Amino acid sequence: ANVLMAFVMLPLWTAILVRTYGWLVLLRRDGLINAALTGSGLTAEPLPLVYNFTGTLIGMVHYMLPLFLLPVYAAMRDIDPNLI
Repeated sequence: ANVLMAFVMLPLWTAILVRTYGWLVLLRRDGLINAALTGSGLTAEPLPLVYNFTGTLIGMVHYMLPLFLLPVYAAMRDIDPNLI
């Protein structure tokens, strides 16, 4: 559980600008994800993954997920295990 919480907390320790740039590098037309998809033959041409709903959804989930999980984990940690 501690290792998982460290992975949840990791995005909070980096600046939002660095995280956003990292996603742009991964999701752009010549980025790592499109290179893997076209290289493996799953798609014939690169997919548009940034500056649309898909890119916004990925970025917002990455930004908001730790802020969601921390209070949920704190609340569930206090539940008596015998009740589950």
